[in-house]
Amino acid sequence: SPDGQFARLVRWATASYRLGAHTFSLNDIENGVLRNNKQSAVPGTKPQFPPDDAKAGFLLPLDNRLHFALNCGAISCPPVRVYSEAHLEAELDAASADYLGRYVAVDTGTRTVKLTRLCNWFAPDFGDDNAAILRRIASLVVDEMAEFSVEGTSMRAALEEIADIATIDHFPYSMEPNWRTDTE
Repeated sequence: SPDGQFARLVRWATASYRLGAHTFSLNDIENGVLRNNKQSAVPGTKPQFPPDDAKAGFLLPLDNRLHFALNCGAISCPPVRVYSEAHLEAELDAASADYLGRYVAVDTGTRTVKLTRLCNWFAPDFGDDNAAILRRIASLVVDEMAEFSVEGTSMRAALEEIADIATIDHFPYSMEPNWRTDTE
């Protein structure tokens, strides 16, 4: 519902954590720290931290696999998982492969690729153009986890083959909450 979406935006802007002398909102963590100070997916926004903000000292290099690991509470979000420092690389690979296995479909006949809307909303995190985005997604998919198959080839090979000529479409994305309250 629109009220639920607005409430989620407010929550991400106001819920916060204190780390040392700094307070970080969920937006600060996602778009500032984890996305290396990128503009959020909300139209009209600016980079999270101005250049003189002390919190800019906490920026991490962008790893676009984070989009398949973060969960804002919407039905179409990736599942909630626990991540560990010792196994983070493998865990992010697994989260990406699992999520993309449900949200990548290739039609080589029409040269169309259907992706999760996360790849649209955060397109600059995946590449400078459609071909770069598709090559990045190809590097993350695991054929054994794909719900949609490509006749005669692997999902990865199909994506790489048509990356330069494909049209990208997107699956619907439900922003409805993936929880129920006691009153529902």
